[in-house]
Amino acid sequence: MMWPELDLLRGLAGLAMVVNHTAVGLVPAAATGLIALPDAPLTMTPVQWASFLGSFAPMIFFFITGVGYGLQARAGGVGRKPGLWSKAAVLVFADAMLWRVGGLWIGLDFFGFIALSMVLLGSLNRLDRRHAIVAVAALLAAVSVARYAAVPLAGRVLGPEAVGLVAQLTGHRAVSGISFPPMPWLGYPLAGFLVGAAATASAGFIDRRRVAVAAALLAAGAACLAAAAWFAAHGYPLHRWGRLAPSSYAAGFAVLAALLALCLLVFPPRLGGAAGADGAAGSADRGPRPGFGLAVRGLSLRGVAAFAVVPLHFLAIDLAELAGVATATAAGVFLACGIVAAFALGAAPLVMAAAERVRAHPRADAAWFVALAAAAAALAAIGLPALRGPAGSAVASLGQLALCLLLALPLPRLAQAREPSDSVPARDAAPAAR
Repeated sequence: MMWPELDLLRGLAGLAMVVNHTAVGLVPAAATGLIALPDAPLTMTPVQWASFLGSFAPMIFFFITGVGYGLQARAGGVGRKPGLWSKAAVLVFADAMLWRVGGLWIGLDFFGFIALSMVLLGSLNRLDRRHAIVAVAALLAAVSVARYAAVPLAGRVLGPEAVGLVAQLTGHRAVSGISFPPMPWLGYPLAGFLVGAAATASAGFIDRRRVAVAAALLAAGAACLAAAAWFAAHGYPLHRWGRLAPSSYAAGFAVLAALLALCLLVFPPRLGGAAGADGAAGSADRGPRPGFGLAVRGLSLRGVAAFAVVPLHFLAIDLAELAGVATATAAGVFLACGIVAAFALGAAPLVMAAAERVRAHPRADAAWFVALAAAAAALAAIGLPALRGPAGSAVASLGQLALCLLLALPLPRLAQAREPSDSVPARDAAPAAR
């Protein structure tokens, strides 16, 4: 069963990302107080709230990646997916461009973390659904406990030097170039997998009782928010930059629960939403409730469009910076966010449509190699002295747009012949980009 709610959730994540990066990129250094977060959240201005809520975008995207794999979980396991490793390689390629913009040769940024999540969850999905759920739940508990209990306790007992490397590996201590340490960031795709598996097993119930399920999600979100507030009251920061504090970790789940509830309520039940033989609700697709159509159509992202929105919005911000555009007012920030969002969210489906046309072309194999060469040229050019700052970032964005083709196109026939066919069609598991 298709879930248009996921497309809307991807779009909301894309909007949050645009708001956060536009505010950070176009507010001059002399006016950073406009978006800097105060110690007391209740004193934040509308611009600060927008920037703060936008910072949850990676958590939403990572969560959606997990949901996609959870939706594919099957009794007896899922057969080997031939495109898994090639798509993960493309994402690491895109991630390398982010490293080079920062002057690094190795790291772990947004795209690389999604690749890591895909490989992990795709491998676990080969297990029987019940075993996969148990393994994912155990990993979720392990990464959370290791980051927020075991390593901090060991550091207090044994001393910080004794757990130095372990603290870095678990994200308790920041490491240069590692924007998203696996612990605890893997908690979000792992939790998403559990939600996706539950949605597959109980699709009919969820569809018939949307309001009740949304209320339960809001209650769970309120509990996470209370935990975040408790940690914040005890000195932990709510913003996610640097080490992900327990307050930020809990707040991320609160935001996810609220957005899931919203997406469920925006869409009505399916026509004849009786559960099918596999527990799925009736397959009749439907649009959103009256009054939400325009917003849903403008925000929803699927497939390659969810990847393309990342380089598109960065390209718009980089070009604005190169043109000397800056704003030091709240109205200017919101206007800039609206323009960048309209461009990125509007152009992303066009990129996907273009990629699909290329895919249907008889010379699609040649296009694959051309896109690979263009991306490689962009990666090589980023390190040139003339391409520093926004110019280098713009080149990286163009290279990542070329990689959209590699995600949309099948491997050339020579490479494809070596990979076995997949036993389960991909549905909502297209990698969600930052």
